[in-house]
Amino acid sequence: MISWSQKNKLIPSVYAGIVIKKDGEGKPEAVTHAGPTYVAIRSGKHSSFNAETHATGIHRLSETPAFKNFMRTQKGFVKPVFIFTCDGGPGENARYERVTVSAIQHFKNFDFDAIYIATNVPGRNAFNRVER
Repeated sequence: MISWSQKNKLIPSVYAGIVIKKDGEGKPEAVTHAGPTYVAIRSGKHSSFNAETHATGIHRLSETPAFKNFMRTQKGFVKPVFIFTCDGGPGENARYERVTVSAIQHFKNFDFDAIYIATNVPGRNAFNRVER
């Protein structure tokens, strides 16, 4: 049963572009979080939080000018490889079937060559730089 406080809270989803410094391949210090950030805020009362809500966010990112360099080639095509890191909740962890189905739909819709989903251990949000 969902409590009153759960239904009346705001649920943020944060998406950030990761910048890899030029000539930094293979160097952990070359990976920065200096790219654009997109925050979607939903009402717990009026909106569910699941793989489909994340899918909507990713579609919005593909059309957002700030993320153009991260998601599209110079010719305007969606880049062929998508890497998604998440905190391990049921709306984003690939071990849940709905998330896998959503990833397959992204793979088809965007004509990706590969999708990688890296998941933190649940409860380890302190290590998620986007949420800090």
